[in-house]
Amino acid sequence: MPDDMELSIDYAPSGRNGKATVTARVNGEVVAVESIDLTKGMARASFAATVANGRDGIPVEAVEAELLKAAADLDEGGQKRPSQATRLGGRSR
Repeated sequence: MPDDMELSIDYAPSGRNGKATVTARVNGEVVAVESIDLTKGMARASFAATVANGRDGIPVEAVEAELLKAAADLDEGGQKRPSQATRLGGRSR
């Protein structure tokens, strides 16, 4: 597992009621883009599974946690969340 593995989740609202276009990046590389309802646990779980599938060092739980933060931000009126990298499984620089 790379020491510098980073996950970032961006979103932009797309419609009403929690729907957003979500982009996941691992080490800056886009690995998934989908329009999902961030308020739905099953939608978050499915997107997280897609991002983590076949990527050692990307725990589904970490992706789900980032998506939950995005859902909470959207619920509070957030319009767009910029990239915020989360270091996974590696050492701090």
